Amino acid sequence: MSERNPLPNSFPANDTSNQQPSIQQQLPAKPLKTARGDSRDMPVLFVETLGLEDLLERAELDLEASFWPSAAAYSDRALALDPGNARAYLYKLMADVKVTKPDQLKNLKHPFDEHPCYQKIMQLEDDGIKEALLASNQYICDHLSSLYQSELDQVRHALTYAVFVPDVNKAETLLEPVPSFPASDQLREECRRKKQELFAATLAQAETDAREFRWADAVRLLESISGDEKCRVRLLEYKRMLEIDQRYGQGVAYQEKNLFREAAEIFAGLENYRDSALRLKKCRRMIRGNKVRAVGKEHTKAVVCNVLLSAFLALGCTISAPSFILLNFLWGIPLTIFSVVMTILRARYRPAKRMWIVMAAVFGLFLVLTATGILPFGQSTESLPSILYLIMMLCSIFI
Repeated sequence: MSERNPLPNSFPANDTSNQQPSIQQQLPAKPLKTARGDSRDMPVLFVETLGLEDLLERAELDLEASFWPSAAAYSDRALALDPGNARAYLYKLMADVKVTKPDQLKNLKHPFDEHPCYQKIMQLEDDGIKEALLASNQYICDHLSSLYQSELDQVRHALTYAVFVPDVNKAETLLEPVPSFPASDQLREECRRKKQELFAATLAQAETDAREFRWADAVRLLESISGDEKCRVRLLEYKRMLEIDQRYGQGVAYQEKNLFREAAEIFAGLENYRDSALRLKKCRRMIRGNKVRAVGKEHTKAVVCNVLLSAFLALGCTISAPSFILLNFLWGIPLTIFSVVMTILRARYRPAKRMWIVMAAVFGLFLVLTATGILPFGQSTESLPSILYLIMMLCSIFI
């Protein structure tokens, strides 16, 4: 597009016969307005007719007026004319970070040494701009170093005494709110290097914790390192064992609280983990013992009543047969002992129906022997003591 570019002056300087006025000279004189906003909104013809110094001057004016897009556009046009112009790079840098004066660069919150314009200026020979930028960037770094001195010291202390990778992760956590500048970047690089050094020690400690059933510590260590497929498989296995260990701990807690039924349900599903099989056996034995004790408590009154009834039986024998006092009393003693033993056996082994049958048969035998007169437990079945004695015998059978 030849009409958009200034035509080269191919004629001698003193020969003006064939020269024609440019388009700008043909237009009536009007006050020129600096384009603002995006460079795409600028009049192309107007921008391309400006020289290098005019472009830099307008970029500087726009920076002072905080018109960042147009200042950057003028700087880009100046760089198109002179790719090695340090001022153009400086103005573009200032437009990107939004400062109006070069001295304000040192008030930025972050160093700007990674900015492309800064790196370009460092490759040029303009020592004045280069030294000013170096001083401003160094001022920012020194300010940040003093501002975050406490955090940096904590990170250095953590790295000095780091034993495993999780210790390095704590140091990286302290570095997260710290912006990027040489001192913090150096510590970040040291954290990365320290992780590589502690990888083997962390993996070995995780295996040791697993052998000693410290699954939570083993999982924490493996999660802190990024290993190969073998490490990931081992991590999944440790997590599964951690869940089993947590259930085991819950079962132990139930067992200590004498909740043997709940503990037995947990130990039964632990696949013989640690001593869960032995604990399950103990819980089941305690469950059976609790049942026996519960049955024994239920039959305590029955034992007492049988003892009392047997004593009354002996007394009844004595009353109903005065002539055989000693013999009747001696028969009452084995009746008492037999009643107590049979009741205890009922409470201990729980075949209640069999015990009732045995007790009924024995007491029935004594009843028959007494009624027929074979045993001298009553001279006459029609007497009131004998009737009382028979009633007491029947009650002792069904107590």
